[in-house]
Amino acid sequence: MTAPETADSGFLWQTARQIFLLWEVLRVPYNLVLAGLVGYFAWHYETVMHSFQMFPGHYVMCVIEANVLFMAGPVVHTYLCWLLKRRVLWIAVVPFVLGTLLAMVLAVAEIRPLFADSEF
Repeated sequence: MTAPETADSGFLWQTARQIFLLWEVLRVPYNLVLAGLVGYFAWHYETVMHSFQMFPGHYVMCVIEANVLFMAGPVVHTYLCWLLKRRVLWIAVVPFVLGTLLAMVLAVAEIRPLFADSEF
């Protein structure tokens, strides 16, 4: 069963497709930023590197969780485009920047307990 075709639904489906494709391109810098942040700590603090070696599955799950959370971006973007009935650049930029900053905070919070004995 398909949804009834209206001018509004045609706009939404076409817009949603374009938005999700755009966000798939944004997934690369998102993951690079997070990998760079965690890699920085792994490089500079031996406890993080040791934890990576001891619990690799934990970090794989963190990567999966970060990418599941990433999917909130195109959903919010699509909703705002539908609500405003137009596409503008800030609708993509604001959720991407805020979501990436939130993911960075969560990544640091995830590895922060490893530094209980050292100065962070």
